[in-house]
Amino acid sequence: LACLDHISSLPCALLPVARLVQACRAAGFERVFVDGAHAPGHHGGAALAPPVFQAVIQQDLAAMQRVLRQDPDSGRAVEGVTGFTALTLAANIGNTEMMRALVDAPGIEINHADALGFTALIYLSAAGNVAGIKLLLAKPGLVVNLANSEGETALMCAAHKGHLSAVQLLLK
Repeated sequence: LACLDHISSLPCALLPVARLVQACRAAGFERVFVDGAHAPGHHGGAALAPPVFQAVIQQDLAAMQRVLRQDPDSGRAVEGVTGFTALTLAANIGNTEMMRALVDAPGIEINHADALGFTALIYLSAAGNVAGIKLLLAKPGLVVNLANSEGETALMCAAHKGHLSAVQLLLK
């Protein structure tokens, strides 16, 4: 039995859960237990997550925009365990349209780092999400060279994953 604990608090853009399970099975583990209790919105059920998080998790752009209109400060919410904001969550999921709406919302901190030190830019770079990287690079105040808890910058993550287009963008 392989036990992958707190798996959803890890950056899924770097190593998706499905690939971890495949790796465990390839290593000879017939049974793999995945504990996803620390995913944003899953502490006692998604209904307990702030509405902006629920909309991002469900990838419902219209609902997210509605929440931001009704409560402009909701975009600043920080999830207590993972440290995600709506922007880092949208970047982790790879939803550029949601990110576009979020970066223009009042009070959004584009350089916010989650509990592992990952910023939206680091998530996007690790996934090779060129559209998302371009979106953030166009925003004033973006700090490109922030490092995560492992000391890796967005550029390092993009290079490590072999995302040449992302590397080229980040070097400009």
